[in-house]
Amino acid sequence: MNHMDVEAQIISVSNRDEDNAFAKEVAEINRCKYVKAPTANELRMALKASLFSVVLWDADHKNTLEGSAPNSFQHIGQILRQFSLPSRQVFVITDEPLNKTPYLFNYPAFDHHIYRRYDPPAAQLFGYLAKASLWTEVQFGLEGFVPPKTDIKKLVLKRSGERKPVIQAIENILGQKGVPPKLCVVASQAIDELLMNAIFDAPVADDYEYRRHLERTKDFELLEREKAEIEIAVSQEYIALSVTDFFGSLKKEAGLAFIRKDYEVKELKVKEVESSGVGIYGIIKSGLSLLFLLRPGQTTQVVIFVPMVKNFKAFRSAVRFFSFF
Repeated sequence: MNHMDVEAQIISVSNRDEDNAFAKEVAEINRCKYVKAPTANELRMALKASLFSVVLWDADHKNTLEGSAPNSFQHIGQILRQFSLPSRQVFVITDEPLNKTPYLFNYPAFDHHIYRRYDPPAAQLFGYLAKASLWTEVQFGLEGFVPPKTDIKKLVLKRSGERKPVIQAIENILGQKGVPPKLCVVASQAIDELLMNAIFDAPVADDYEYRRHLERTKDFELLEREKAEIEIAVSQEYIALSVTDFFGSLKKEAGLAFIRKDYEVKELKVKEVESSGVGIYGIIKSGLSLLFLLRPGQTTQVVIFVPMVKNFKAFRSAVRFFSFF
């Protein structure tokens, strides 16, 4: 199924008014059914009605870790396991970063995390993400995550030395669109991290990362598959920027480990040369939202979303999420 229809439903597993209002708005945007199911039994009934569902799950309420509670983490998780709902259709909602809620990683049945911040453009963005979560295949490109008719600019890096001029150009574009100066720097640094990953960390041959050991200032030609692609889309409420590589070497499990900053895992230890894991964790810590579009062994596209805010203080309280497809 590649689009929503009348049978699709948004299920809100929450007793919080703001969560339910948000879920209802996302359902209305996608013209699908809204279902409130705050307990395990109600979730079971909703999923029996249709597995063509997106679950928005309040995962850090006061009874989360109380096994006897009908809305506990254990009970909700059990229902999701019972129905084998794909993790791409599950969004967890918390007030705290995921590394403050480690119990969630004991049951990795979700591909999306929402910080409980629902000011615009949250509903619009999650309308696109909810729709995308019901696609049977990953759809690359920014078209599915920005309003229709949004102008999308694309450029291709053909040499590693083009990275710095491109980053400066992106910072200038953000400034011209009214993004606060400090946020321009944060966003351009994030794209720089993603470009370094695409140029130096992503290229592999026979499981060997043959560019990782190089100095990040080294200039060399990028062969056809090594070329990195950048997209920029400017809408009224946010700017989406993405970097794509054509090796597809980033795995979802590694991305989640970066988010936990679990560098004790052998393959994710910080190396002498800065790795993508450090960069991705830094982007998340900066407060930007991240969307990962993954096709293992073929393509990785990472998108950051920059909200159109008046100042950096407003950015700190703006919509924030990460998402894997």
